[in-house]
Amino acid sequence: MIDINRLKKELNKYINEFDINDPQIEMKIRHTYRVSSLSRQLATHLRLSDEDVDLAEAIGLLHDIGKSIDHELEGSQVTIGVDLCRKYKENATVITHLLIKIVLIMES
Repeated sequence: MIDINRLKKELNKYINEFDINDPQIEMKIRHTYRVSSLSRQLATHLRLSDEDVDLAEAIGLLHDIGKSIDHELEGSQVTIGVDLCRKYKENATVITHLLIKIVLIMES
């Protein structure tokens, strides 16, 4: 099961490393939390299990994480995001969803 509160706490620590007063960064932060909230609302509306609702929220929180990393790193935003999830021992289901996104991108 995903510890959504721990994930939010760790994400907030990560976000605070940036200049949150920069309008572009502020917009990205708002976007991330909006996607996360909408993901949770949609999962709740679909009457998914509590675990899947938390998973939907986690995916929303992490969906653009690779965009925020130093551009010197190799790989797409998705592969960088997967690497970050592994580094922080994120739930395997979240990593699987990110890997599926890689496959869909490669097929298009």
